[in-house]
Amino acid sequence: MAMASDLDSYPAELSMDEKTLLCKLKIKWESSTWSIRHAKFDEKTAIVFGQALQHSIGVKQLELKYCQLADSGTYHLALAVQSNMSLIKLQLQFAHNLSAQGVEYLAKALTVNSTVQTLDLSKNKLPPEAGKGLQLLLERGSTSLTLLDLSYNHLGVQGTRALACGLLQNTSLQQLKLCSNEITAVGMVHLVAGLKGPTCLSHLDLYFNKLGDAGARLIGAVLKENNSLTVLKLGLNDIGDEGAKHLANGLKDNTSLLEIECGRQQPVDVSLCLVSERFRPSIKSAGQQYWHHGHTKLGESPSAQYHSHDSIAHQEQTGCSSCSKSCKSTQSQRDYGVTRRIIQSHGS
Repeated sequence: MAMASDLDSYPAELSMDEKTLLCKLKIKWESSTWSIRHAKFDEKTAIVFGQALQHSIGVKQLELKYCQLADSGTYHLALAVQSNMSLIKLQLQFAHNLSAQGVEYLAKALTVNSTVQTLDLSKNKLPPEAGKGLQLLLERGSTSLTLLDLSYNHLGVQGTRALACGLLQNTSLQQLKLCSNEITAVGMVHLVAGLKGPTCLSHLDLYFNKLGDAGARLIGAVLKENNSLTVLKLGLNDIGDEGAKHLANGLKDNTSLLEIECGRQQPVDVSLCLVSERFRPSIKSAGQQYWHHGHTKLGESPSAQYHSHDSIAHQEQTGCSSCSKSCKSTQSQRDYGVTRRIIQSHGS
């Protein structure tokens, strides 16, 4: 039972039902982030919550995790999001019962809302049919939306195809996260087509899918022409020697990519590492290729000069005092040691 003193902390314009619900959800009215866990949003609850959200002009971020979201509840939540013009980030994770229909309700709301910049629908087990709503979101959604996180769902080929159709019409999305969505080379055929539109997508995360060498070939072809991508994540995709060669060929003429992450997986052909020398022909001494777990960020300085070293440990040193070779190794030079270098990790 909510205490009267607790209810008094909410604005007078809120109804008693709204105050009671917000108190039950432990929401502080003055907070810019409303974080809710393990709540059940049936139709009645969603209506009351939506009314309270519409009254708020200070909330910037709405986080719902492990909540039960029936279609009727999602519908009224979407109506509230549609009319709230202070919200910047909407995050729904680990939702129970969030369906393809619910995604469509949210998409329609975001075609009207002009403030939400980030939509996080990761870890919801969304089915392939959810692609319909996502296509609508990308085709007709507000240009304010710049980050869409769909990681750890089940979009598959069908969902990816619909998403790609939306990308063809979208000119505002900058980051798309599709980690672990059962995307195969067949799905990549559609996604690659979507990337040929007037996109400004700079960050694409395809970690932990099923691309294989065939998918890598398609990505390599895109990299030859794409001039918007700066970050590409491809770890745990069963990319072998053949796929690495396709990526390397695609990167030879690419001038925009600054970071590629291949993650921890089986050894692949060294051609992916050696492609760095082809990026900046004017930098003749940009060497230092080596195997490394994880990812690398690629610098930009065109003036740095580099010598090759035999170990990663030496690379991590600030200077080269312990090196028998004559070498100048300032911090900026060390940064350029990974310039335009693509690192493919080996298995542990």
